[in-house]
Amino acid sequence: MTRKTAHIQTAVFCYLVEYFKAQTGEEIQSIIQEPMFTETDKAFCATLSLEAVDSPRAFSVIDEETMVFAIHMELSTYSQALSAHVPALLVGSDPENWETAARVEPEIQADLEGYGRIGQTHGKVVFPDLEMMFFSTVLYWRRGES
Repeated sequence: MTRKTAHIQTAVFCYLVEYFKAQTGEEIQSIIQEPMFTETDKAFCATLSLEAVDSPRAFSVIDEETMVFAIHMELSTYSQALSAHVPALLVGSDPENWETAARVEPEIQADLEGYGRIGQTHGKVVFPDLEMMFFSTVLYWRRGES
């Protein structure tokens, strides 16, 4: 089930990239970072036009125009991804899960700061849960200027 979930999540990521390419008419650089990737995994990513990089290199390319697709990551990973810039789009775990934990473990409150910033400037929609593939997954998108 874990492998199936990972492949479906990768397919959703690739679909989103293709959608944005079609909307903008521009090529989109797609960087993927997963510390557990083997060389075979990285080679597979290359066949999908995904550049696999070693952690933490991908964090340094996140800016206000970036889509961050990070489902079921550790809170510290989200904190690193959101520390310098708030991306245009974030697909990740619902921060409400972490807020519950923060009440029990106050030391993780600092890692929630990025979510607080993104919550002020972005809209939020909850993904449908498909057999745990997108359990507690949300999509944040930067709201248009008024």
